[in-house]
Amino acid sequence: MNKIIKALQKVETKFIFAERQNTKISAANVGWHIEHIILANNRIIDATKASNPADYKWKFDKNRFFAFLLKKFPRGRAKAPKASLPVSEFNEAEVKLKLELAKQKILELDNLSATHYLDHPFFGKTKLSGVKKVLLIHTNHHLKIIADIIKQS
Repeated sequence: MNKIIKALQKVETKFIFAERQNTKISAANVGWHIEHIILANNRIIDATKASNPADYKWKFDKNRFFAFLLKKFPRGRAKAPKASLPVSEFNEAEVKLKLELAKQKILELDNLSATHYLDHPFFGKTKLSGVKKVLLIHTNHHLKIIADIIKQS
């Protein structure tokens, strides 16, 4: 779990660049990516906590296999679900509160059974250990985009 918390701590260091944007890298600015990371993490954790472990059944998924093997997601391939899209301008105080909530929720994952799962639109039913990988890979995916925006703007 520490890896995800550390990744979120890196996200927090990017708040000062919230207004930076480079449309060659992303249509969204750094603040959008920061808030999206946090909203997605919170949504993923909530869905995992709400899952019924008795309903989990492993099934091979090539998208999940390659994402976990490579520890990254390809850029520009997927659209974020509406619930994980920021709806307003970046508000540092609000986003910090959401970030602290995300850190608390991540710690709560340790209290779930190994067969709690996320029913992911691209990876199918992903058990708890995979959910933790998704959170880390997703966060790092957007941190790389943020780094590219900052570097090239």
